[in-house]
Amino acid sequence: MNFQESQRRWIKENNLRKGDKVKILRSFKYGEMGCDKACGPTMKRMVGETCVVVDECSDGDICINGFYWPWFVLEKVESAKNPFPMDKIAGYDITVGEDSLTIGCKTLSFCEIDKFIDDYHNWYKQFPAPIKGFSIDYLIIFGGWIAFAELDSFITSYKNWRKTNG
Repeated sequence: MNFQESQRRWIKENNLRKGDKVKILRSFKYGEMGCDKACGPTMKRMVGETCVVVDECSDGDICINGFYWPWFVLEKVESAKNPFPMDKIAGYDITVGEDSLTIGCKTLSFCEIDKFIDDYHNWYKQFPAPIKGFSIDYLIIFGGWIAFAELDSFITSYKNWRKTNG
């Protein structure tokens, strides 16, 4: 069985679909198990992360955050039972873990999110009114730019969701 066949078989056996979460277990080398790709420095930094499958290509490649990963370095992670009310923030998929949220490839515990929200509110209080001729509409978090309005919507959704889901 060649690499593409074994990859398609793994996808089918694990019922892997777009939106599923996988844990990246390790890096890999070009030619390993017949794979025609190599794990570069950016990909190596993703090892150990739990990420969302962005796309499953027709040739059997598994796309995660713009990189194609071979089946033998991935482990499917079961999704949480309680869906989060938002699908995305700043273009990144949001998935729920047992005690965390994964936003893109970044997994944050509920404690980390609660602390982030407190820090954000404390920071935001320092800027009660826009400075003449200058406004801040975006903030860099979760690895990308996010509009304050979208962040506020996320915080409200998160707080309401936590009240009902612990």
